[in-house]
Amino acid sequence: MLKPAELAKALVSIQSFSNNADIAAYLAKLLEENGQKVRLIEKGDTVNVVCEVGKGKTSVLFNGHTDTVPPAIGATNAINGTVKDGVLSGLGVVDMKSGVAAMTCAFLELVQQPERLGGKVILVLVGNEEKGGENGTAATVSEGILADYVVIGEPTNLKICNGQKSALQLELSTDGVSRHAGRLRPNENAITNLTKAISMLENEFPVPNGDDQFVFDKITMNVGTILGGTAVNVVPAKCVSLLDFRFSPLVSCDEMLARVSRRLNGSVASSEKFRAVGWTLDKNSDFCKAAVSALNSVNLLPEFIYKFGSNDARFYIEKGCSVVNIGPGNNLLSHTGKEEIETVQIEKAKEVYVQLAKQLLTNGG
Repeated sequence: MLKPAELAKALVSIQSFSNNADIAAYLAKLLEENGQKVRLIEKGDTVNVVCEVGKGKTSVLFNGHTDTVPPAIGATNAINGTVKDGVLSGLGVVDMKSGVAAMTCAFLELVQQPERLGGKVILVLVGNEEKGGENGTAATVSEGILADYVVIGEPTNLKICNGQKSALQLELSTDGVSRHAGRLRPNENAITNLTKAISMLENEFPVPNGDDQFVFDKITMNVGTILGGTAVNVVPAKCVSLLDFRFSPLVSCDEMLARVSRRLNGSVASSEKFRAVGWTLDKNSDFCKAAVSALNSVNLLPEFIYKFGSNDARFYIEKGCSVVNIGPGNNLLSHTGKEEIETVQIEKAKEVYVQLAKQLLTNGG
């Protein structure tokens, strides 16, 4: 059996940004060669690998994604991972093939004595996460692949992420009248009409400035794109902007949408493009306590963090599962073209997952 860092290096060598079929086949074969029955759930061009072992009323699910973003321009060792001075580098090594490797190896260690687990362990290795997850985790959830406790392996430097902000992305658009700039009339410039609406929203949702706890509880609005106009001497007839809102899980996406709509008051057209339900988990919950104990077992000082982006955790939250996010790697290196990780952290991640599953199943099974 490959060690976690060796498996991570092997996974990095398999291209999985166009689709994840090859890496899914590799992992399915590895699991089968270790005596496991594999279920493949396919949707579109995405192949999702599901494997489970054990019986009992309590279940733990490990979720990791095998797809990556395309390599950055000028990135070195993009596909063929390299190890130098105990550091593994390559595309996807942080986001999140090291996590996939650690979870796979943890699962294979746990299945060696299934009668002693006291519950069920489920390994879910998906694709399509980088493109929204509808063909990946969402497809497995629709097949009923759920658990009491879900561990997301996205990179956290092995810190305990016990909360993520909700997200709402909107498209705003306005119409104007195309004519010569010298003949401009009031309220006919689509760009200025839209920027007035954006200015109203900026006054409603000023940029917060503070520590993570302060910002986590506040609403942020980012103007991501503005497209409009054809030439400097032509009145723009159309303008479109994409806005991204992040907010506390205590506020529902519908409440957030209603608040934005009230502020706009019909001044521009608005349509929803994306939403993601956020979540928080009490630090004193059994799940978090088990995570703390698991980290202590590998001599790591437990630290809690929040995440401000979204990932596949939202699909489990919507089904009422309890979720934490713990994974190897520095999330700030994701999508940078400079992904690298110390191999020792991948090994520690595997042991954290093993200990976490054992404690949850012993306590709840």
